[in-house]
Amino acid sequence: ATRIVSEISDLPYGESAKILEESGRDVPLAILMALTGAKREECEKILKKNRGNIRLSLKELGGVS
Repeated sequence: ATRIVSEISDLPYGESAKILEESGRDVPLAILMALTGAKREECEKILKKNRGNIRLSLKELGGVS
């Protein structure tokens, strides 16, 4: 899971591992957090609103699409 977050976000493995732990090991949430720099609570709210769609959530948070 860490490798997935690292490859998608282009962050170092260690930083990706930290974000993955902060997300509660929720890969889509960790990806959103990594790409936007937003906090877990905000990302959870937006991800839920967008029914788990990372691309829509990224657009809403102003991250990479």
